[in-house]
Amino acid sequence: MAGCAGLAGCDAPFGLQYSTIKNVLAASVGLEDAPSITLEQASAVPYSSIGYRIGKSSEGMLILASQTGGELLWTSADRIAIMTRNGRIVKTGGLRWNLFATSFPTPDPLSANSASATLGGATYRTVDFNDVSRFAVRVQGQLTPAGPQTISILGSELSTIALIEQCRADDLDWEFQNLFWIDAESGFVWKTVQFIHPNEPPITIEVLRPPA
Repeated sequence: MAGCAGLAGCDAPFGLQYSTIKNVLAASVGLEDAPSITLEQASAVPYSSIGYRIGKSSEGMLILASQTGGELLWTSADRIAIMTRNGRIVKTGGLRWNLFATSFPTPDPLSANSASATLGGATYRTVDFNDVSRFAVRVQGQLTPAGPQTISILGSELSTIALIEQCRADDLDWEFQNLFWIDAESGFVWKTVQFIHPNEPPITIEVLRPPA
């Protein structure tokens, strides 16, 4: 598992207490050694949860710790924390390289959390990478629909619209591509592959148990 770097107070990212989280995940012994989360392992945790994978690593599980103003904070007993907004990763903690903050000068097409998001559109945000002392880095992108695609999560077949987000950060001479699989009716993001840092492999997220 990647080590903690770049986040102050990484023993408890975002000020979280981990005793409760350890208890919740106690039934899921061996998750880190498994290539992917199984239905039995996911069912053993009766809380909203996501599976996450860094690059080609084995899949781990994060549970929903808080939900504030549309931002969902997912975390684990080993002090990994990922904050999302309508499927987009906006902050991380406990990874080798972290995304410290994300701001949206213009509305994010994903923020509608509706079928209109599947139409795509231009994206623009600024991001902070405290661990390399780069702040307000401008990231421009374009979301493009790639057509209907059926994905499988824990054995369930889900009908989605795939979106490709081609991004560039001229300040860092960095180009990358994110992927989103969005429910065609509700706009809910079921799965995504996103780059969050120039030095970090992409993070794959799939929703195991959606928020109520």
